[in-house]
Amino acid sequence: MAASGNALLDRLPGDDRARLAPLLTRMSLGHETLVEPTARIRYAYFPVRGLISIMAPLEDGRSILVATVGSEGMAGLTLLFGSSTARHGIVSEIAGESLLLAASAFAEEVGRGGALRTELERYSLVLMAQIAQTAACNAAHVMRQRLAHLLLLCHDGAQVDTFGMTQEFLAGMLGVQRPGISHTADTLRAEGLIAYRRGTIQVLDRRALESASCECYAVGQAEYGRILG
Repeated sequence: MAASGNALLDRLPGDDRARLAPLLTRMSLGHETLVEPTARIRYAYFPVRGLISIMAPLEDGRSILVATVGSEGMAGLTLLFGSSTARHGIVSEIAGESLLLAASAFAEEVGRGGALRTELERYSLVLMAQIAQTAACNAAHVMRQRLAHLLLLCHDGAQVDTFGMTQEFLAGMLGVQRPGISHTADTLRAEGLIAYRRGTIQVLDRRALESASCECYAVGQAEYGRILG
């Protein structure tokens, strides 16, 4: 069977993938909110291309990035633990496409206790590690490192060097004021790491961007490899 483009699904045995295939709907996603905080989760999202962000809501109306999901995983993971209500917002941050599995079909499949449930339980460890690392990053690292880290995640999700992303969205994801993002982005641009114009960012020097990032990007990659291979 041809690969789906989602690493989590593609690790499943052939019989499992064949059973799931007719239940999955491939959908193009723009920059849009998929699930509001406290709303019902109707689908499990398995990204193929693009980036989904998990956003924690605050009382002042802001939402702060706590984790990202690309083609390595799934968004809507609380469904695995029997909860169909979102605690955090689920936002398609970078346009792409995902495979959608209705919550009822998802519950039936993981209720089998087979390969999908096993893979998702392992993936949940990766996601929890990412959330913890994000908290440490926000507390300990300077804006240049945090922005470089986020741009690396965006680059991974987009799977192309140029992708849609405004400074306003970056500021919201990192929980800072836009002028702080503008100053830092200007510095990265002046050093030749990125280029940007209104609504679009281009990664020019991936290796230099990795050097500009804190250790959190490498830690996340290593943890994924350790748990999922």
